[in-house]
Amino acid sequence: MPLARAIPPPTKEQQRRQDAAREAGCIVARMLGLGFVPGEIHHLTEGGRTISQDHTVCLNPWSHRGEVWGQWTAAQCRRVFGPSLAREKRAFHAEYGDNVNLLVYQNALIHWPMPGEHRKRRRGATVSPSKIIPREAARR
Repeated sequence: MPLARAIPPPTKEQQRRQDAAREAGCIVARMLGLGFVPGEIHHLTEGGRTISQDHTVCLNPWSHRGEVWGQWTAAQCRRVFGPSLAREKRAFHAEYGDNVNLLVYQNALIHWPMPGEHRKRRRGATVSPSKIIPREAARR
């Protein structure tokens, strides 16, 4: 009997966002100034539970799961990428920020609004998070 999913599979829009995150590469590598490093999607959690398909970031295998790269040792991976989320969660968040900071950085990198903010529906167009005006400010 297959296991039940904690969250539903991504919608087409959520999948587009996750594809854009993968194309941009690992956010840890970007924060460190290393440029593009391939990554995989990490679902952010709160209280040990996955939040949603909208709350994801792209991390390299070391930063995400603590998997070493090729011939590198764990010590070499840690020297280059810092602490691994899987191996040293507190140190990882102390170095790179909490889940909100990671999500803000990811969405700014791929020019995607934060969950709950509106997105323009023109084909191929994205809205920079800095261009989205909260409703309260728009009414003034």
